[in-house]
Amino acid sequence: MEPNIKTARVSRQEKNLMRGQLEKVLEYHQSLEHCLHDYQQTTNHPDYLKFWQELQEKNQERMQIVSRFMVTKCNR
Repeated sequence: MEPNIKTARVSRQEKNLMRGQLEKVLEYHQSLEHCLHDYQQTTNHPDYLKFWQELQEKNQERMQIVSRFMVTKCNR
């Protein structure tokens, strides 16, 4: 019989490992956020500026997704 995914307990060790990995992912996205902001500041063309803004919005959404997962699934 396969374990029920919803009721399977995750070990503290595995939660800590996942949390550490997700923290690195968040650091990457935060670094990307700074780059996108800098690129926006040096862009004049409206189409290019819009593109940078869209990328920044998507990046912020991904950071929220990762943060929420970390809180709910890794007890952080």
